[in-house]
Amino acid sequence: MSAAAGAPGLFACQIGKNLGCQVIGIALTAQLQQWVDEGKPHTPFQISQGIENTLVAYRQLLTGDNIGKVLVQLD
Repeated sequence: MSAAAGAPGLFACQIGKNLGCQVIGIALTAQLQQWVDEGKPHTPFQISQGIENTLVAYRQLLTGDNIGKVLVQLD
């Protein structure tokens, strides 16, 4: 299962394991792979502070410089 650390991929891996299948999940990082191996969904996120950092946060979202969700906290 490619991208197994995402919600659909993790769900598919759990179904396969419950059916007794040999499941091989591929994830982007070692941390995400650990979640796949443990069968624990987790949504990491990154918080940027202030509206002046909105474009930086948006770029990180589009370029893959983050893992998970990108949030901008406005004061």
